[in-house]
Amino acid sequence: MNSLPFEILFEVLGNRIRDLRQSKKLSQIEVAARCGLDVSNYNKIEFNKRPPSLRTLFKIAIALDEPISNFFNDEVFLSFIEEHVKA
Repeated sequence: MNSLPFEILFEVLGNRIRDLRQSKKLSQIEVAARCGLDVSNYNKIEFNKRPPSLRTLFKIAIALDEPISNFFNDEVFLSFIEEHVKA
């Protein structure tokens, strides 16, 4: 199996989280507050400056009222995985 370029995965993940937040017309401040995160740390997740922990992903999912699977249920993300993971 090839190693994944995680920077790209985190970028796709951050973009997906940002798209979901914006579709709900929520600000970064609102989501960060719901998660108990500092706004600057939340911003770093959306803009691929800091990879989120699994715990943080669950907090963001709850704050956005989305199943965590929706963060990864993205055509770009899935095609990237398919392209880069070879058994």
